[in-house]
Amino acid sequence: MEGGGQVDIPFTLTTATHYDLRDACCEQTRKGATILCQARGVALLGTDLTGILVEGNPLDFHAEWNALEMPSTDLNARWGLVNSSGDIVGMTEGPLAPGSRTSAWARHTWVRSPVHIDLPPILPPGDYDVTVTLQDESGNDLAGCIFPARIAVQPRPRAFTAPDLAHPQEAIFGEKIRLLGYELAQEDATFALTLWWQAEAAPARDYKRFVHLYDEATEVVAAQDDAMPRAWSYPTTWWADGEVVSETVTLDVSVVAPGDYHLGVGWYDPETVVRLPAVDVAGQPQPADRVTLDQSVILRP
Repeated sequence: MEGGGQVDIPFTLTTATHYDLRDACCEQTRKGATILCQARGVALLGTDLTGILVEGNPLDFHAEWNALEMPSTDLNARWGLVNSSGDIVGMTEGPLAPGSRTSAWARHTWVRSPVHIDLPPILPPGDYDVTVTLQDESGNDLAGCIFPARIAVQPRPRAFTAPDLAHPQEAIFGEKIRLLGYELAQEDATFALTLWWQAEAAPARDYKRFVHLYDEATEVVAAQDDAMPRAWSYPTTWWADGEVVSETVTLDVSVVAPGDYHLGVGWYDPETVVRLPAVDVAGQPQPADRVTLDQSVILRP
């Protein structure tokens, strides 16, 4: 009775699935013969909670419910992740099973329902408790339960060294972020610029990075990309002291006139639009607080 795989297929149930665990001794034994939480005749029999969660990920699992008797009301569940100080760091609430009202469940109805809890992007490592509170349709608490097993939150994977770079070039921005080097590749009408940064210290603000393709003679910017790192998915306040972060920026040059261009990079505070002071490896200030990469770009007709 072990599954060999799964596939997700959307469909509509017109009749609830009935399954009386009392009639299946072996299934009840496999589930541990436990009821984790119950109220108004509905019991939480188990979950597929993982014991390890990596920082930065949401908490996703399934809950198995069974109607020990026909429910008379619509029940809701409030799920939470609680730290060692008793503070709730993530919470979600709603019907026991999205799209299914418990008042429509017959006795012995069995439901496997998904649970999704969004969590803060920065979550200290350690052990956390999972709690569930069952509520009636008016929001009154009926039962509160803490799961016996705890979840261990592990730090997100980080890199603190850079690989051998095709174009090493160092510069420092605001004594906060260091440029280590880059790689540049062209395919058709796009340039893929991969940059390696390193946090001089854990940044306290979310800075935006800019990349300019510009004409050095006229200072006209022909193409640019302004964003937080990794397409807004890894802001600088998530960086650790000394962490190395790489990202690839794609520039569309399909409408850029042929000619010789340079690539310039820098950082600024999005609230004030003030750029971080840029200096090269020798400590020399860079014009417009923008560091020009050593490799130039030639666009041909």
